[in-house]
Amino acid sequence: VALFTAVMGVGSALMSTSTSFEQCIAFFFIVGVGAAAAWAPMATLARRLIPSRKRGLALGIIDSGSSVGYMISSFSAPPLIASFGWRSHWTVWSLASLAVAASSLLVLPSLRVRVLPSLQAPKSISFWLIALSYMMFGVTLWVPLAFLSKFGLSEVGLDYWAASLLGVAVAAASIPGKLLLSHLSDVAGRSCVLLFSLALIGLSQLLCALAPSPALLFLYAAMFGLGYGGCVPLYGVLASDFSERAGTVLGLWTVFFSIGSMASPKAAGFLADLTGGFKVPFLFGFSAALTSMLLLALASRALSGKTLRLK
Repeated sequence: VALFTAVMGVGSALMSTSTSFEQCIAFFFIVGVGAAAAWAPMATLARRLIPSRKRGLALGIIDSGSSVGYMISSFSAPPLIASFGWRSHWTVWSLASLAVAASSLLVLPSLRVRVLPSLQAPKSISFWLIALSYMMFGVTLWVPLAFLSKFGLSEVGLDYWAASLLGVAVAAASIPGKLLLSHLSDVAGRSCVLLFSLALIGLSQLLCALAPSPALLFLYAAMFGLGYGGCVPLYGVLASDFSERAGTVLGLWTVFFSIGSMASPKAAGFLADLTGGFKVPFLFGFSAALTSMLLLALASRALSGKTLRLK
């Protein structure tokens, strides 16, 4: 965790020095590697340290820290960039990441290395269905994350500061999503809560496409944030429940999530350019959420409730 959080910090520092679009892509790739690789070991920590009946709430609490950071960034970025330029934001982010990397060495427990059984999960159809569901979650997630503020500016009539507050609304709503929905999954079962969270993400984008307005857009952002908050830790909990090699499972699933996350902004941006607006991209995000739900439901059926604990 400390190593790859430091990698994220180094990538952020390099972003602050970039002088071309190609450099931005390369350096942001390093940021993405660090962010993704730092998350996967948390599933192993959860499985080794926390009983299954409390695992959802535990990962929800852990991941809520990222929402606090997202909220702080949404508040601080506009005045910081206006006063010192966009490079300053990446410099601050780099220093924060390196500080977290150093502190994690002191805070996170060191686990004794254990010889684990070979990973049998890829032989299971449910493993691949969840991987594909996670990929489509990446697709539906990044449509609002990439374009919600731009949508508020260009089509709904928000000013720059108000549009930046949409990110605050997403982050603020994701905190109860991570805490409450993750805890609910310990009681009601993983799959039904995850399906509900995906439904919130899809519905928020459908409403953005069909009924946009300045006041309602903040409601849609909060709805999206609540669902996003429920989904992120629950895929980690699924990995912890799925196999003793939880870190490996989540790492493999994250490859699929990364593919969806990379493809989504490009596809949605192409649709926005093609149609001259964001209605079709949000409908695209809505369809991706439905696809993710269908794949997860099929995985639940394949497992017959043994791992996802349908109730």
